[in-house]
Amino acid sequence: MSKRKIFDVALRKITMTRLGLYLITPPLYSLSIEPTSSCNLDCVMCYSKKEKNGFMSWSLFTKIIDEIKSRKDIGIGLNFSGESLLHPKFKDMLEYIASSGIQNISLNTNGLILTSKIAETFLNCSKGTMVFSIDGLEETYKKIRIGSNYEKVIRNIEFLLQRRKEKGISKPYAAVNLVKSNQSQQEINDYIAYWIDKVDYVSTVEQLGPDLRIVSKNDVISKQLQKGRMLCLWPWRYLAVCWDGRITLCCHDLEGRAILDVNANEGISKIWGGGEYNNVRWQHFKKDFSSLDLCRSCEAWVATYIPSKLNRLDNGIFVWRKGLSTYYSKRPESLGIKP
Repeated sequence: MSKRKIFDVALRKITMTRLGLYLITPPLYSLSIEPTSSCNLDCVMCYSKKEKNGFMSWSLFTKIIDEIKSRKDIGIGLNFSGESLLHPKFKDMLEYIASSGIQNISLNTNGLILTSKIAETFLNCSKGTMVFSIDGLEETYKKIRIGSNYEKVIRNIEFLLQRRKEKGISKPYAAVNLVKSNQSQQEINDYIAYWIDKVDYVSTVEQLGPDLRIVSKNDVISKQLQKGRMLCLWPWRYLAVCWDGRITLCCHDLEGRAILDVNANEGISKIWGGGEYNNVRWQHFKKDFSSLDLCRSCEAWVATYIPSKLNRLDNGIFVWRKGLSTYYSKRPESLGIKP
């Protein structure tokens, strides 16, 4: 961990005390930027049903990057509720972020319209991760990812991996993610076996419903929830900018239920250290969710308090349980962990 990150972690802990919260603004650790809220698929478990969709303007996008570029280590997630590759200037967005000196650029995508030009640009600009949302092998995938083309997505991933190999680079990383729904454990095992030697890591994650309750709870999750509500860390480390400049404090807020009464045109730093965000932190600190509709029913906060567990299997696969996700990898450095 770098000295800057150690400092940020220490500072954040201070701001999570009553006096620290009053005196200090926590460092912004992660920022999601939504190029578009539109999507080209209709996945069965997706609860993002916004009435209005659109594309972020170039002027707003560059304003955001210009403001935050002094924080070279900030994590940029170039996606939120939609499929970012639909934005006509997505390639330009990648290049603009890279030109600012920020390299920790990550992307979650369904991969269907990943072109060779976008793949090349991502390889040239990012030291982060491209995560492909693939919720099973072919038969299961086609039942879940309505409107997609399994064979085409696989070809697009293979192209990205081949070009990375030809370039002789190890970053950006490539990963696949499975949201647990009705897959059997055998299906999940087969999925991991198929991908484990192809990508840097495979992840499986518990499914959340529209109210952010966990759809299917295992014993570890249930035990932690029974202890009672604890502090959610997102207001201390993260914000998301929607395509129209609106701000939400939660990465799971795909329906816009935690939108704040501010706009990115006012300035990210001003918003992050401003009255409304501070008020949200105070409400979380006091566990008063009476005016925070989405937070009131949310169970995703429990991810912070589930003990992480790392195992190495006999076949050389590292299994890392962290929060609501489980990661499988033969390259643990891609997960930022040292075995």
